[in-house]
Amino acid sequence: MLKELKNILDGDYCIGCGSCTLFNENLQIKLTSDGKYKLNVTNPIEKEVENEILSVCPFSNASKNETEIGELLFSKNNHYNELTGYYLNLYAGSVLKGDFRKNGSSGGMVSWIISKLLEENEIDRVIHVKESNDNGNVMFEYNISSTIDEIKRGAKSKYYPIEMSKVLSFVENNPGRYAIVGVPCFIKSLRNLSLKKTNIQKRLKYMIGLVCGHLKSTYYTEMIKLQTPIEELEKINFRYKLPNKNANDYAVKLEGKTNSESIESVIPVNELYGTNWGTGFFKYNACDFCDDVFGETADIVVGDAWLPEFINDDKGTNIVIVRNELINNMIKKGINDQSLDLKVMSPNEIIKSQTGGIRHKREGLSQRLYNKISNRQWVPKKRVEPKETSRAEVYNLREKINNECTPVLKDAIEKNDFSIFTETFKSLEYQLNLISSPVNQMFNASKVIEFVQDNQNIFIWGSGISGQVILYNLHKAGLKVSGFIDSNAKLVGKKVNGLNVYSIEEALTMNNLKVLISPIDYYKQISMTLNENGYKEDIDYIDPYFR
Repeated sequence: MLKELKNILDGDYCIGCGSCTLFNENLQIKLTSDGKYKLNVTNPIEKEVENEILSVCPFSNASKNETEIGELLFSKNNHYNELTGYYLNLYAGSVLKGDFRKNGSSGGMVSWIISKLLEENEIDRVIHVKESNDNGNVMFEYNISSTIDEIKRGAKSKYYPIEMSKVLSFVENNPGRYAIVGVPCFIKSLRNLSLKKTNIQKRLKYMIGLVCGHLKSTYYTEMIKLQTPIEELEKINFRYKLPNKNANDYAVKLEGKTNSESIESVIPVNELYGTNWGTGFFKYNACDFCDDVFGETADIVVGDAWLPEFINDDKGTNIVIVRNELINNMIKKGINDQSLDLKVMSPNEIIKSQTGGIRHKREGLSQRLYNKISNRQWVPKKRVEPKETSRAEVYNLREKINNECTPVLKDAIEKNDFSIFTETFKSLEYQLNLISSPVNQMFNASKVIEFVQDNQNIFIWGSGISGQVILYNLHKAGLKVSGFIDSNAKLVGKKVNGLNVYSIEEALTMNNLKVLISPIDYYKQISMTLNENGYKEDIDYIDPYFR
C-alpha cells in the first residue's frame, strides 16, 4: 500500500465519504466498532487504484484543496474572502412561503433550494440524508428523492455518521441530473471525483453545502438515548424546535419502545449532558484536520445564523453563501416574490455567525498540526501553518476528551449506568469550560503570580466563572487562595471549589487582606469600596487582567 494512503487510514484521517469506492469493487465503506464509517480494502489493489483513491480523498495531499477548486469553479464572477471562500451574495434569513421553515432545523433554506431546482426542471433527483430503510442497522443514510414531498421528509439536521458509496454507484449507473446536499469535506471529495469521472461531473449538476462543525459517530445518539427511559430507539429528531425559546434552545425528540410500549421523549438540549458542540464528544478525528467551515467548493452553502439579531427567533434563521449564478437568480426571484425573507450580509457578519467553529478549524488546527509534527507523525497539508497557540490547553483537552469518550460510553451502555460517563468527564468538561472562557485569555498570569506569591491571605472577589478561572490558574501555578468574597447573600457561608465564600463585611475585618478583583465589568466600583476602607491599588488589591 502507498505510504500516504496507509498514513490516512492508520492515522484515522479517513472520513468515510465513499467517493473512492467508484474506482474498485474491493473498496468498501464499513461502519467501525466505534460507530464511524471508514474505508475497508477487502483485497489487495493495484498502485494505480491507490493513486485514484488519493486523488479524491479530502484528506490526501494529492487531491486539490478548497482554494484550488474554488478558483477553478467560482473565481470569474465572484468576490473572495479567505474564510468564506468565493461568493456572489451573502444573506441571512428564512423561507416565508410553505412549510419549509417549520419542517427544517433552522430557516428552511436547504429544502427550499433543492425543491426549487426540482420544480423548475433543473434537476431530476436530489441526493440527501433521510431516515434509513436498513431495518434498524443504521438510523440515517444517503437516499434519493424525486418529488418535493420526498424532499421534505429529508429535512432537518442529522448528527449521525453517513457515507455516499451506494448513492454514488446509483448516479454512475443511472443517467440524470442530480443535486446533492453534503458537508464540506464530502463536497470537496465530489469535486475531485468529478475531475476524474466524466459521468459524475455531468450528472451532479448542483452541490449544496452545509456549514459544518464536525461529524458525530453513532455513539452521540447512544449517549442521548441513555439519558431517556427508551430501550429500543426508533426515531430521533436532533433539532426539535421549542416555541418561545431562543433558536439555540432547541430540544431532541426521541421515539421508541420500552417493554414493548411506545414512548416519546422530548428533552431540551441544555438538559442533556454531552451536547455542547464545543466539547466535541464522539467526533471523527478527521474533522479536527479540516479547515473548511463554509463549504468553499459548494454552489451554495447554508448554515445557522448564530447572531444576536436572529437568536431570539424560535423558528430559526439561516446564513446563505451563494456562488452559483442560476441559484443566485433563483434566490433573487424568491426575495422579489416574497417567498424568501433574506437580508444582505457582509463577510464579517457571516464569519461572526460561526466564530467558535472558525477558531477551532483554523487556530485550533494550527495547534493540532504542530502537536502531530512535533511527535513526528504524518499530517495532511492544510491551508494553515503548524504552530503553538495561546489556546493550546483548550485544543489539547478537547482532543483528550474525544479520544477517551467512546470506550467510557461503551462501558456505561453495558452496565446501563449513564453516571459512569458523566462522572468520568464532569471534571474535565468543567476544566474545559474554564480555560475556554474569554476571561482566561485576559488573565495576566505573570502580574497575578508576582502579587500572590509574597502574600498569604489571598482572596478572590467574586466566586462566579471569572473567580473560578483565576482560582484554576493559581492552583495550576501551585499557589494557595484563602477564600472568595461575594456580594451575593445566597452564596455567603457556602463553599465554591472547596473554598469558603465570605461577605464583603466579613472580609473587610480581616487583617492583611490581599484581593484579586474578578468581575471584569465592576472593577471600578469594587476598587472604590476597597479604597474607602483604606486599601491601596497594586499593594492590597489588583486588576488581574490584561486590559
